[in-house]
Amino acid sequence: MKSQIPTIVADEKIPYLDFLGEFPIHLKSYPASKITKNLLIEQNAEALLIRTRTLCNEQLLDGTEIKFIGTATSGVDHIDQNYCSQAGIVVFSAPGSNSGAVFQYISCAILEYAEVKRKNLKGLIMGVIGRGHVGEKIVHLGSLLGMEVLINDPPLFEKGILRVQNSLDEIMANSDILTLHVPYTTTGFYPTHYLIHSQNILKMKPDACLINTSRGSIVDESALYRFALAHEKFSYILDVWENEPEIELRLMERALIATPHIAGYSLDGKRNASQQIFTRLAEFYHWDKQPVLPEIGPPPHARLLVEHLIEAVRATYDIFQDDEALRKNSGLFEQLRSSYNFRHEFPHFEVKIKNESEKNIAMRLGFKEWNH
Repeated sequence: MKSQIPTIVADEKIPYLDFLGEFPIHLKSYPASKITKNLLIEQNAEALLIRTRTLCNEQLLDGTEIKFIGTATSGVDHIDQNYCSQAGIVVFSAPGSNSGAVFQYISCAILEYAEVKRKNLKGLIMGVIGRGHVGEKIVHLGSLLGMEVLINDPPLFEKGILRVQNSLDEIMANSDILTLHVPYTTTGFYPTHYLIHSQNILKMKPDACLINTSRGSIVDESALYRFALAHEKFSYILDVWENEPEIELRLMERALIATPHIAGYSLDGKRNASQQIFTRLAEFYHWDKQPVLPEIGPPPHARLLVEHLIEAVRATYDIFQDDEALRKNSGLFEQLRSSYNFRHEFPHFEVKIKNESEKNIAMRLGFKEWNH
């Protein structure tokens, strides 16, 4: 039975919480580490707004009055959805909210990979596993950069959403760049736990590049490390790790690029996630109006005059800064995330690129043209 003015417990790091102040609720915000069963019971909380740091399962929720969980994340592997369903708790996430940020991260990662390894991307084969909100954008990216794109997403293929797909083995064997964009699951017809494992990784080209921005346990890290040691020209780029925040140091050291689970950390992504779960909260409580969050302001240097595309991309996001920060402070994984300086995505920048063909690519990546 809902009280007239419900109590909502929220992770204090969720952006824009103050915009809920005008609504008929008691909003109590806490550090994620303080959100416990005892707290929820003491506060008689009905709704919970969280991020990935709060594990929502029977241990946390049993005996509480929680009826609504909103997670300001695209993934839900930190929530026991079976338990919530049985307990009558509705769960909402923010699917696709950070897809633009991950698109920016992958764009930067691939261009830097090509630069470091002196690869001409045109004509290479990109494998995309998972064609959801992010994967769709990455397929577009691969085509823009002149690569042949192979796609694997069995659930979408079965639903008829994906008309043609490549087998996992085919993608593993043929991809020059393999990038993963699937949710983390351990059950169902297509579990993704250790989707890349000690057997199928052997099919990969010895000079290929693997990119994981999904969840750490989608890749068997031990198998990845062994394969990388055996193949000097093999590269991998990791933003997610099996045992976060305790990451495997030797795996980090061998990586071409290593970052602390921040691929989705843009100003736009955080705004989008908060907007989605606040809207769901408004619908749940039948408020007369919905929270409307402000648009993102412009970056300090919104106009870019450059020779090449990679310079424009770097100006929006220097991935090697995050790589350096993690390598220097690998024991401060959570602190690096919580103190992260959220970045602006491509559409916030106007660009003038002297190389005409690369300018056209930039426009299709989302940059605006700077006419001066």
